[in-house]
Amino acid sequence: MKCAPLCLSLFAAVLLQPLQARAGLERDIPAGSEPFSVFHTLPQPPPEDAVRYVDAASTEPGDGSQARPWRHIQEALRQLRPGQLAYVAGGVYEENLLWDQAVDGTEEAPIVLRALPGTRPVLRNRGKRPLLEVTKSYWIIDGFNLDGAGVRSPQVRFTGDGAHHVLLRRGSLVGAGGGAALFVGKGAHHIQVDHTSLSGTSNWSDLREDAVCQTTADCAAYEPTPAVGLVCVTGGRCATRQDGHGVSIYPDTHHVLLTSNFFWNNSGDGVQCVGPAYAEPGVGTRRPHDVLMQGNTFTNSPSFDGNTENAVDIKDCDRVTLSGGRMQHFRPTRNVRGNSSQGEAILIHFDAQGVLVEGLDLSDACRAVGLGRSVEGEQLANVVIRRNVFHDPPPRSARCASDGVWMTQVKGVDLYHNTFDGFEGAAVSVGEDVARPAVIDVDIWNNIFKGDRGYYLGAHRAGVVGLESGYNLFASDTGKQLRCNFNPVYLEGWSACPGFDPPLDSGGTSRVGEPLFSSPARDTEPGSPARDMALDDGDGAAYCGDGPDVGARESCSTGPQSPTILPPSAAWGLQQGTPEDDLFAAIAVGSEGELFYAGASRGAFSDVPQGGWDATLGRVSADGHPGWSRALGGPGDEQAWALAVDARGQVFMAGATTSDLWEPLAGESDGFIAKFTPDGERLWVRQFGSEGMDVFYGLATDGASVYAAGTTTGSFPGQPHHPSPGGDALLVKADADGNTVWTRVWGIHKNEVLKAVAYAQDSVYVLGEVTNQYLFVTKLTADGTLLWQRQYTLNRAQGTALATDAAGHVYALGAFVPATNRFTPWLLKLDSTGHEVWTRTTFAESAVAFAGMACDAQGGVLMAGRDSHNRGLWKVSPDGALSWLADHPGNSDLTSLTRAVAVDARGGVFLAGETGSSLFAPLQGGLDAWLVKYPAPQP
Repeated sequence: MKCAPLCLSLFAAVLLQPLQARAGLERDIPAGSEPFSVFHTLPQPPPEDAVRYVDAASTEPGDGSQARPWRHIQEALRQLRPGQLAYVAGGVYEENLLWDQAVDGTEEAPIVLRALPGTRPVLRNRGKRPLLEVTKSYWIIDGFNLDGAGVRSPQVRFTGDGAHHVLLRRGSLVGAGGGAALFVGKGAHHIQVDHTSLSGTSNWSDLREDAVCQTTADCAAYEPTPAVGLVCVTGGRCATRQDGHGVSIYPDTHHVLLTSNFFWNNSGDGVQCVGPAYAEPGVGTRRPHDVLMQGNTFTNSPSFDGNTENAVDIKDCDRVTLSGGRMQHFRPTRNVRGNSSQGEAILIHFDAQGVLVEGLDLSDACRAVGLGRSVEGEQLANVVIRRNVFHDPPPRSARCASDGVWMTQVKGVDLYHNTFDGFEGAAVSVGEDVARPAVIDVDIWNNIFKGDRGYYLGAHRAGVVGLESGYNLFASDTGKQLRCNFNPVYLEGWSACPGFDPPLDSGGTSRVGEPLFSSPARDTEPGSPARDMALDDGDGAAYCGDGPDVGARESCSTGPQSPTILPPSAAWGLQQGTPEDDLFAAIAVGSEGELFYAGASRGAFSDVPQGGWDATLGRVSADGHPGWSRALGGPGDEQAWALAVDARGQVFMAGATTSDLWEPLAGESDGFIAKFTPDGERLWVRQFGSEGMDVFYGLATDGASVYAAGTTTGSFPGQPHHPSPGGDALLVKADADGNTVWTRVWGIHKNEVLKAVAYAQDSVYVLGEVTNQYLFVTKLTADGTLLWQRQYTLNRAQGTALATDAAGHVYALGAFVPATNRFTPWLLKLDSTGHEVWTRTTFAESAVAFAGMACDAQGGVLMAGRDSHNRGLWKVSPDGALSWLADHPGNSDLTSLTRAVAVDARGGVFLAGETGSSLFAPLQGGLDAWLVKYPAPQP
């Protein structure tokens, strides 16, 4: 249907007002949601007399008390009153919950439905309706896994004017059928979805019984002409793909807040916002407005290529903000008509008004942003794109354009302070695919363009009215990398492009020069022409130097940092070995300042050798005197790579075995965890194996349970290996007795490995790598629910270590190879929501290989490894400044390697590793293990 006057909101009229004739580069486009919140603060737990309980395991009628809990969640909805909280115990609840029998909460006393701490209740769809049909106000729904079971219905529906000020948080929505996993419409407003995972929504039609498949790629052979977009669905048959979005925002809705969510493998868009002109008839007459998305992650698996559309699709909606977060891996559908996509991460079209795109990291998309359609009568207007990094697109092909921002039909665009890197099509195209003036009033300034293929910026006079550009940095070009009226030109030709008034790049303010990126976030090195060259347009962003930088990032580093404190001298060193090879791979400090170590030996390090490598474990006093040592081995190889000590001094070690330590070996190798008392008595050992290879590289404890992180090439119960060969990320939680609590296996590429794990504030963090491609940091709840994942594309990426500080910050350490062609340090600091605090890459002067990291009580970060100048230990302050660095204990002896670092309560630092020389004592064999302690340095 065409939009009648009733459809056009006052917002659309107001937003269009500034689009008169403009002159000069300036920020004059009104765009974005108004700021708002759903709950200013989360309520504190109420007194015990206001707490109720639900437990699916209850066998008797209950009254909601802890002793006699309700058996069904629906009963809690009937009974709860403002200010009350219901804890729902773990278990499976086959209920479709209706709020029609519930009451409203109040702003001062909302009603809370929450998972019992330490549990994860599952709601499984047993009917044809949503799992949650929310029609009331001031409710908080916290910590539930929602299993759609393929039922063709939303899992959650916020509907009606009475549904407002509702928060869904820390949830997981998986397996929905139909058009969306979560629906907001019919007047619902002030709805927030926070720290929730939405994945696996599947919608299809016209099942082909004759078309057998394992992946969607198999369905290409069954496509008719023209293609309809066949995908592989449950049961191993091909069917026609239909839209199955993560979140659908429908007419009459306003003030929707999506924060820190994770969208993955949905058979449509991650989020779609659609108004009355383009939604199905009868669903509402008012355009959605004030939609705010902050810090969300959108990604897809290659095995889902052809079955997904966009991260965000905005149609006739007003005032929408996309702020922060990441979007990665978007490919086109095989069909080009109907429900289809060209692989855009963000698509803004139809009659959308006032859209702000800022602070995003967009990579691996066939088109990062698409603006408008070539349809007369539609009017997308007022779009601002700023402070984004567009990088690492897929190669250009017949179906994949490899474009950055493509403008087809839009009125009013400000595009400034963005970084474009590596596009094989157009980094930015303005009106090149229309033969009428469809792109109007566009300003492009303060951007960086880099890439050795494609073109940076193109425009055609037939499709554009009012294009101005300037203060852009174009990387040193080996050819004509701008495009004027379809003709490749240098910057001079762009400035003189015929048919544009005023001239493109008026005033000659743009430059050609290599931006000298120094980090994966596209910071720049000292001396980069990007520094201080931007037009100071008064956007209020802080800058250093003589003026703001062009591009998405303001870079303030002045090169390799100088330490501010003298490094300490070693207090003691210890070297131990056998005539064979020995190494220490992990260390941890006990409550009395003693040091525990774990590693491996080929000799009689502490017991009769069992064959091959044996895992070793031992204790050393705070002043360096050896204590007990133990060996764990079988006829195969056992190597301990990780260690953790709980508050009671009990010691856990983890690694890999090719023996029958506790049970028969399951495959090529099994991961193992062993637990010992503080005096070295072994309490238990457990194996965790699949039919493939399983290894644990990281270990953490929450005081009772342990979390082991590594990799697997096989499958675990309920956790299948992804279709491609190679390793998947493996994370296991075991209780105090070694029993498996849960297992998580995930992967989308050829080789995913978890290198480290940390526990803090009821959450689990892991650092992983996809070999030589990117690093990722993932946060899960203690019950294994994914909260967020952050991904960092790095050339020849290597992950090393993960640590947390007392304030809840997360540090990830690794290395990569930038344009300087040497391994460069990469240290990332995140807050607990996954937002980047800072990244540091300049604290080491030469090529470096890291081995470990630890945080001290003051928030300082200790990193151990080795660089080509024989440095071996670095400390940076909480704000990322280099405090001190120390030489490697082995000096110029290249056989001496560091593998681990730990810090005690007083700031003393321990290192561990192996050496092929007489480092602290005469060499005993091929390699000896060593330890060294540095006291806390004094300012």
